[in-house]
Amino acid sequence: RVLHQTPLCLDRAAARAVGEESSSSMPDSSKMYGSVEAETEGLLGYQVYDSQPQTPPKRFGAAKVAVAVLGMCGLAAAAVYNGSNTTGAAGASFDARNPPREEAETPQGHTSATKSAGALKTTMLGGTSETSDSRTGTAEAYSVYTEDYGVKQTYAMYPWINDRLLVEPYRHTTVGIMDGRHNVSTHDWRIEDPSGAQHNISTNTSLYFVHQFTEVGTYNVWLTAGGYIGENGTWAEYYTHFEEILCRYVKREVRSLTVSDREEFLDAAVTMWKTSAGEGRELYGSKFTSIDEFTLHHAYQSSGDVYCDHFHEGAGFMTHHFAMTMAFESSLRSINPKVTMPYWDFTIEGEKILDAGGDPNMLFDVTPMFNATWFGDSNDEHHIADGRWAHTKSPVAQADDIAGLGPNVANSFGIIRAPWNNSPEPEMARAQSNICGLVPTNKAIPTCWDHWMVLTQLDLGQYLVMLPGAGHGPMHVQTGGIFGDCQNNFEAFYEKHAEELSGNLTEGHGSNVEYYNMKTIFEEKMQLELFHQYRTLWRSQTCALDGLPYNLECPSDCDASDPQSDCTCRCKDVDNDDWDWKNIEPCLYANNGTKTLIHEWYSEEIRYDYTKMICTTGIREGDNLESASPIDPIFWMIHPVLERLTTAKRLSSNSSITYGDYGAIPPFTNDTWVRMSIYDPYGPDFDDDYECYGHAANDSVIGQPGVGLNLLPWTLEQADFNGDGDISNWEFYRATDPTIFEALDYVYDDFVWDHCIPHDDDTDDATVVTVDNVTTSSTVDNSTLDGVGGVGGVSGVDGWSTDDKTPGGTDHQHEHTTSCGKGCTETVYDDDTTFDDLVSSGPTTTNGPTTTGSVTTGPTTTGPTTTGSTTTGSTTTGSTT
Repeated sequence: RVLHQTPLCLDRAAARAVGEESSSSMPDSSKMYGSVEAETEGLLGYQVYDSQPQTPPKRFGAAKVAVAVLGMCGLAAAAVYNGSNTTGAAGASFDARNPPREEAETPQGHTSATKSAGALKTTMLGGTSETSDSRTGTAEAYSVYTEDYGVKQTYAMYPWINDRLLVEPYRHTTVGIMDGRHNVSTHDWRIEDPSGAQHNISTNTSLYFVHQFTEVGTYNVWLTAGGYIGENGTWAEYYTHFEEILCRYVKREVRSLTVSDREEFLDAAVTMWKTSAGEGRELYGSKFTSIDEFTLHHAYQSSGDVYCDHFHEGAGFMTHHFAMTMAFESSLRSINPKVTMPYWDFTIEGEKILDAGGDPNMLFDVTPMFNATWFGDSNDEHHIADGRWAHTKSPVAQADDIAGLGPNVANSFGIIRAPWNNSPEPEMARAQSNICGLVPTNKAIPTCWDHWMVLTQLDLGQYLVMLPGAGHGPMHVQTGGIFGDCQNNFEAFYEKHAEELSGNLTEGHGSNVEYYNMKTIFEEKMQLELFHQYRTLWRSQTCALDGLPYNLECPSDCDASDPQSDCTCRCKDVDNDDWDWKNIEPCLYANNGTKTLIHEWYSEEIRYDYTKMICTTGIREGDNLESASPIDPIFWMIHPVLERLTTAKRLSSNSSITYGDYGAIPPFTNDTWVRMSIYDPYGPDFDDDYECYGHAANDSVIGQPGVGLNLLPWTLEQADFNGDGDISNWEFYRATDPTIFEALDYVYDDFVWDHCIPHDDDTDDATVVTVDNVTTSSTVDNSTLDGVGGVGGVSGVDGWSTDDKTPGGTDHQHEHTTSCGKGCTETVYDDDTTFDDLVSSGPTTTNGPTTTGSVTTGPTTTGPTTTGSTTTGSTTTGSTT
């Protein structure tokens, strides 16, 4: 209250003490990939297309990839090699494939961060000499204050700030000055806005004025002061003070928003759910995008092509999703220009759950996000029951409405969902922390340690691969979930095999033995990975022994009145007596360690019955777990925190930014883009040279058709460096460099993580890293990567020996037959000292738990895999046992 009533007392020192419509559209879609002609207005109230986009041209030669998958949307590690089985240094294995760089990478029309002006000057005017008593005293720098957020100015990490003040658009702001000179009676304020237009604000006795800045950019602000001097009281101008003030949007953590800002954001956001594309553009202009458009675009990029996910499981995830978020913000601002996208730092909840020793479903008790005020709670039918998004309808797409996009953007019921999610649910579904009746305890809510693990990556290529899974993957699982007939079918399966599953596996020797129930292990390694299994059965070219896709077949069309049992996706030939179930069994394992464990210690009858059950069971996935995820507002809340992390990482090249108590964030030492997708070696007609479009540096960041998706003006106008009419992944990444002046029209409120305090087990195997004389600790433990490493987080549960069912302790060689893809099998040998979930780089790993045993090289094994420890030194390519 005092601050509000006396803004004239707020100088810059006080501020520091308190808180230390562009009309252009997206590029021509024909310049992206494929040729698409806009034809008629369809389902989404906008345009549909009459031709299927063609497969994009190959960018480079063959690239073969061995990866480990983390979560629905992400990857944890990748080793890239060029068609050989040669062992080499991990860093050297990455194929850069960078686009040619120009000498100057600063976006067009932008000013270098280190050269942008920060002028503060006071010019003395005539009237009396400067030494006259009436001219003594000082005029301090300006101060700014808002009723909503006070005087906080915490943006010094941006190098282009240069000690300038920052204000926010469309927010009433008090600008003032402290003046120590006596006899000053008038203050003439004048503003020049970013377009060059000048405005006289006031001529009065006030040391401050209230103004609403309405355009992002740089404002020049002058104050001319005058007064009466001398015995005769002659009026004279004393001085003119000038400063530049920057206007930017400020992104804040959702919980720190004022009630007014929260309501304005949520009201603007839900408008995209309640307004069609055509109506929205009539009401709000060309920048408006409906949620149906976002959902269709994401579904098309994710599952429109059985051979390639253009947005996920590869290097393009980060830029694609940051661009999608920017387009979402562009639409928000078209509805309410005051609104900007906040971020949800869910590691706050992750730390609370970790400290309490709780399971991931505790998320819904410790966060305010899932109630009527925010994004709604789900009911027993897994629909949103209250709040603005209550009973949100799923977008329906009949064949005529999506002509040209192919059949895979909708399921058999004509609902825009992944084709393997053959759910007839008419409303958006959210099965919170539920995988067919089990809480997915192996997908812990990310904590500060998980994000720190990502931040310590020094190579951009590794960062691109680790960010999705470790950064946010479990959030999709916990807020999406799987439900339907599968729960009853799993109960029947476990009842049938109760005797075998009642046994225990042991770890250790003598008095050091721990026991793990075989049912508990099976639940974690198989049931809780269910969401991977249907996707890989549909994209079975990556895992089936015959190397063919579509081993999961879905009906061509279904009616909502049909029972789920009559309209279920089923495995090809599953009802035939000669069904080759072992052809698709590899698709059910999340990684080679799981496959080895199941083959070694569970009967073939269990393996057959499980495969048969999965191939005939109807599931319903929550929308946030698959390609229709943008329909759930939570989708839009879990990605901005990754952009904030990335911003801090990039700013660390100029400023020392500390991640809580973990240490200083090290900058990238190698910003080479790595072209990688797990789908690369599995092209049509067994094309080993196939490359999945969307993950190369020069691939389109929005993707085609991209109709109705608009980036923010500064990015849209200036990112197309080569002038080809499209913005690529690399161009988007460079154009959104936060160290560059006027690259982005928003900043983050701060880079403070007060809740991030290392736990004792976070640093047990830490490696000390020194970057520019700043010491940090860094290690990767295989229990931190998406639940990898064992039941209940116990490392090494997969490491069973062959003689006494304990890990290690034998030199006995075992022979295994494994898939090498494309209808091929190979025999490999291992000494059974480890069947870990790791993608290991050799006999031992560094900076984490020691892994003993041999690593067999050979062709890349198929199927999604997960990683454990990050390894240093040489990397073995090929299949890893």
